[in-house]
Amino acid sequence: MRINCLACGSAKDTSVKEPYPYPDDGILDDRPIAPLFAIECRGSGWRVVIVCHHCIHKLDPDMWISDRCWAALNPVTPFERLPIPIDDEDNPGGRFNVEAYATSVG
Repeated sequence: MRINCLACGSAKDTSVKEPYPYPDDGILDDRPIAPLFAIECRGSGWRVVIVCHHCIHKLDPDMWISDRCWAALNPVTPFERLPIPIDDEDNPGGRFNVEAYATSVG
């Protein structure tokens, strides 16, 4: 499934794993991983950012990021247009599943 990074706009095929290009970030396994990550972002409410390897490296997230941290990337998708987190009760395990947001990220 092709999904765009909501920060830089690059299109990624979620079925194709990629090597993570920043070994100093603490990802110790050198096997390829998913090309996009879903991270919660807090501003006036909670949203989810979908980001590629390069953009997650720029964010350097812990558990979540703030809307100011998101804005610092000068993202192609403003905070207000980010998807709302999926309720795990309705979709167990979906909250951080990038593909679960495919219809809400265009």
